[in-house]
Amino acid sequence: MTTTQTTPIIGQATRRVTGPLKVSGQATYAAEFSKDFGPELAHGVLVTTMAASGRIASIDTEQAEAAPGVVRVFTHLNAPELPYEEPVMRPQVQPQVGDPLRPLQTDQIFFSGQTVAVVVAETLEQAEHAATLVRVTVDEAPADTNLHAARQRPEADEEQDTPRVSAPKKPAENSTMTGRPSDVTVGDPDAAFEAAAHTVDLDIEIKTLVNHPIEPHATIAWWEGNKLTVHDKTQWVDNARHKLALAFGIRQEEIDLKVDALNTAKDAVESVLGIRESSVRVITPFTGGGFGSGLRTWPHTFLTAMAARELDRPVRLVLTRAEMFTSVGHRPHNLQRVRLGADADGRLQSVIHEGWQETSVYEEYTMNLLNTTRMAYATPNLRTTYRLVPLNVQTPTSMRAPGECSGAHALEVTMDALAAEMGMDPLELRRRNNATHDVQGTPFSSKHLAEAYDLGAEKIGWADRPLAPRSMRDGDDWVGLGVSSTFYPANRIKASASARLLPDGTAQVHTAASDMGPGTYVSMTMVAADTLGLPLDKVRFALGDSDFPHAPVHGGSMTMASVGPAVRAACQAAVQAVIELAIDDDASPLAGASANDVRLEHGELIGPGGRETLMDAVRRHGEPVEATAASGPNKLQMLMPSDYVFHSYGCVFARVRVDARTGEPRVEKVVAVNDVGKVINPTTAASQTIGGVVMGIGMALMEEAILDPNFHRYANDTLAEYHALTNRDAPEIEAHFVGEPDYELNPLGARGVGEIATVGTSSAVINAITHATGVRVLSLPATLDKVLHAV
Repeated sequence: MTTTQTTPIIGQATRRVTGPLKVSGQATYAAEFSKDFGPELAHGVLVTTMAASGRIASIDTEQAEAAPGVVRVFTHLNAPELPYEEPVMRPQVQPQVGDPLRPLQTDQIFFSGQTVAVVVAETLEQAEHAATLVRVTVDEAPADTNLHAARQRPEADEEQDTPRVSAPKKPAENSTMTGRPSDVTVGDPDAAFEAAAHTVDLDIEIKTLVNHPIEPHATIAWWEGNKLTVHDKTQWVDNARHKLALAFGIRQEEIDLKVDALNTAKDAVESVLGIRESSVRVITPFTGGGFGSGLRTWPHTFLTAMAARELDRPVRLVLTRAEMFTSVGHRPHNLQRVRLGADADGRLQSVIHEGWQETSVYEEYTMNLLNTTRMAYATPNLRTTYRLVPLNVQTPTSMRAPGECSGAHALEVTMDALAAEMGMDPLELRRRNNATHDVQGTPFSSKHLAEAYDLGAEKIGWADRPLAPRSMRDGDDWVGLGVSSTFYPANRIKASASARLLPDGTAQVHTAASDMGPGTYVSMTMVAADTLGLPLDKVRFALGDSDFPHAPVHGGSMTMASVGPAVRAACQAAVQAVIELAIDDDASPLAGASANDVRLEHGELIGPGGRETLMDAVRRHGEPVEATAASGPNKLQMLMPSDYVFHSYGCVFARVRVDARTGEPRVEKVVAVNDVGKVINPTTAASQTIGGVVMGIGMALMEEAILDPNFHRYANDTLAEYHALTNRDAPEIEAHFVGEPDYELNPLGARGVGEIATVGTSSAVINAITHATGVRVLSLPATLDKVLHAV
């Protein structure tokens, strides 16, 4: 008899199924597929400009072309003109206003570090050498990279090509997609602020941060006739496939776009868009971190595919660490002003949150900078305003918890300032303002933030925290405790998967999702095994191939909430197919039963006439049984009002030490407690939380991409000078979870985990530094010079 699983798998701490592959070097990442091609593989290297604005006056490639091993040098003068068609409805990872950068299709320079040529040679070393021989002359125009100065200029009207500060764009008739978040006002926040018993007004700055996953971005592309295959570092193989098809004009015909097309099965997308997606295949079985940098398809991917087609041979291109600063986006520099007013009891009466954020001069990148403020705390009066400031920088992009991370930081630091102004415990202030619904009055689907406060306070020892700053000392160190609430939306988008049950007693499950490290392989294997009633080792899960059933972007903490239900639905559909076979099979104890009377329980099909294991029924059939299913709301449903607000919640407590002699801050311990619905795998959920905390500490204390104000380029574009947290810097971190399954969101009851811990960590650390020293650092990162004067 086939082995079955008799105990639940979901909810059990489980090791990664891909762990052995990774530690043994058998997991293959994008650039490592080069071993499949041998000497036919050519190597590309980018040539970038130092100028930040202007036009290319001349570009001399003669020496480069004559260098040993060089196959060709591509510039805007000889690169083929590509269609780069844009869909009527852009994917959510792409700015909705402006035009994407189309590499080597123009002589215009928008920012320092922009690619102006690609050198392709027989070896990487030959390409790197030849790239140094390309001479580029630019007729430079004045560049602007100063967010502080630019935000003071008047708001431009809608007629200007590149407004210095952009107001929210009015939506078209019957449209909910504006490309710019609208200002929101509830009540009379100005009058309420003036009348409040206690008020605070802070200006907070968050500098540019850069996504630096362990795997740099890389692409290998090759053509077989009109068929393009790409190994690419991406967090969304379906979108990469779609964008490559549009770039190279691989179309059958123009067909009107249906609203829900982007969230239907892949074959439906193809029929609606008229794109021969089958002509493009993107393969990414492993992604070595991304943090949002792999959401979009960036210029280097298009250039690699272009070079491969022009040379009729496979081409490999890997970004350098310096190019990671200017080729795959960044967390944008932003300035915020937060005003809070409360009554004598600490109840918020007014919340006013304004944000100014850099974007490029050719696209308007927006992020959810102020969304958290509109649902974090109860208040009768609120206003949020959001302004974009176009500068000569590359278009920013998502970086773990984009928007929410920066916006919540400013809000939570200001909440601590309000507590200090009132002489109130900052945790108590948060408790008193814990909201049951958002500012529009829509209730939350599930919320257990109060329980998170209780658990976190116990684990960090909050009860022993004195209220006054500079009242905890240990030797030469001031010691402080800080707290921050955390919030992140619970996103879910339609996804699909296939399940194949084999006569040998195993199951194969496929979906085009990605895994950049959170444990998608193991968590989806767990969902499939639990649904089928099979042991974990009997399920083989595969992802990262655009030929697999459609899946949404691997970002926004939506993979488990979106793809997990699709995997469950596909497995249930496969079980139903087996039931149909069994009741028509005279050799089965279920023969003649009604399908409605047969159920699956712990891997066994049970009906009125008896029972047999699911896989025994498949084995007797002698052929694989396969089913594909989709699950989740479509695009239209995501835009319509809901009965609930879907969010995850939590809190972060930090204990810091600040050297009283030097002002150097160090984080000693962090406790993160999150309410994320049902936790599928506590092991990987804790791992994600720890990773989020580590990134948040780096944001608070170390990370900053420094733009030279004269030359408009990053001055610290290496990992030697851009300081990110390392293992040695990481403190003791505890990850805990509270809450019940959120079945209003999806059948699994699971919400996303990956980003919420990052949201509150930086503010918890800054609040702890304030408690230790009495100084509130308002510009990140909180380097020692900013606290030195306090000690």
